[in-house]
Amino acid sequence: MELQQLKTSLVSQLYDRVHVTTYGDGYLVATPFAYSDGDVVTVAVFPLGAGFRVTDREEAIDRLEDAGIDLERNARARQLRAGLTRDARLISLGSTEHELSHATESSGVAEAVLTIGALAQQVEQLRYLARELPPRLYRDVVRDDARSIANRHSWNVKMGAEIRLRSGSRRKLTARVEMNRSVAYVQALSTPEAIASTFLTFYAFDVDPEQKLAVVDERAHAWPMGDLETLEEVSSLVHYQGERDLAVALENIDSGRPTVLA
Repeated sequence: MELQQLKTSLVSQLYDRVHVTTYGDGYLVATPFAYSDGDVVTVAVFPLGAGFRVTDREEAIDRLEDAGIDLERNARARQLRAGLTRDARLISLGSTEHELSHATESSGVAEAVLTIGALAQQVEQLRYLARELPPRLYRDVVRDDARSIANRHSWNVKMGAEIRLRSGSRRKLTARVEMNRSVAYVQALSTPEAIASTFLTFYAFDVDPEQKLAVVDERAHAWPMGDLETLEEVSSLVHYQGERDLAVALENIDSGRPTVLA
């Protein structure tokens, strides 16, 4: 077979695998790509101003969730998905948070269809990370570590400890550890969304910031320091990769040494 014949044959195969139908005021395109279960990756094309928007309609993320991937809890999956979408350089005008979408002029629609189709396939393939989910919630990991550390030092520990804020309202923390010379208030953070609520709680809690431990989950990835700067104003950060990190922070509080771990 000559080179041109091979190319013609390949184009013919791709042509036969692509199907376009009308879909509302746009089109539905069956691409040459497939998900893990063999279903064809289908994307939608909708008019957007003078151009078009190509979207997977959140199908890739829906399939991830069906496979047991929770992006809020699975830091590795969240990080890899963000990297894939960043590398694709999408113009996500008009898209939702979990949508794979690209806005383009009419001349770029075909390329956008292939880009979104391939990206949806790659994102859905992150389903293999479901077996990497920790067997316990991160909150429970920190609680168990606090209990273990307290037992070794003959300290008292209260899980789900309730505190009273300046306003008079009450909040529950991950744990309170009563040591020989001091008391530590421990809050586990595993997602960026927890930063704001933890900041407000610690801000309104009249205790020395050194005693308030914001224990951020760094077992799978490092948090951008810009995301954590506000917490440093009202608490001490513990970059958690294992029990030792929390143990050192608690021991530092009890001895009066600086708590923040590099």
